[in-house]
Amino acid sequence: MEPLEDGDGEREEIGVFFCGPKPLGNIIDEQCALLNQSTPNVEFAFHSENF
Repeated sequence: MEPLEDGDGEREEIGVFFCGPKPLGNIIDEQCALLNQSTPNVEFAFHSENF
């Protein structure tokens, strides 16, 4: 797998969209935060909807 970066050093944003139970959304949000700490050139932006 190739690294997720555009080559110019700028941070790339990846949207993570979720619709479902709030407890599962909390887990996904936490994992996005952990990935953001460990991948300096990529930001996982978590978005959720609850109905």
